[in-house]
Amino acid sequence: QHAFDLKEEIETQRAEPAPSTKGHGQKTLYKRGGATVALFRFERGSGLATHKTNGTVTIHVIDGRMRIGTPGTSSISEHVLSADQLVVLAPNMPHDVHALEDSTMLLQVHLDEPNAVRT
Repeated sequence: QHAFDLKEEIETQRAEPAPSTKGHGQKTLYKRGGATVALFRFERGSGLATHKTNGTVTIHVIDGRMRIGTPGTSSISEHVLSADQLVVLAPNMPHDVHALEDSTMLLQVHLDEPNAVRT
């Protein structure tokens, strides 16, 4: 069992030096087998380039506003999420992440195979 106070984790992250030169920082809260839970902090305008994962991905915006794009599908779609909104992406769904303002998100990845690798 693991319990996390997300408000405390966010405050700890905010108290640390500014995110990397890429404009974001992350902390893995839990990782075991094919399950990962990570807290990300993004500065406005930063994000993650298009990538995909061999498993189900959930992105929960805790504060701020973010755009989640799925450019690898036959029709490009975007999800603009504000605080307390969540998107679930199917396995192998290419997606990118862009912070429209300073934002914090909780990422959960559940790989289909315990030894699968994120690309």
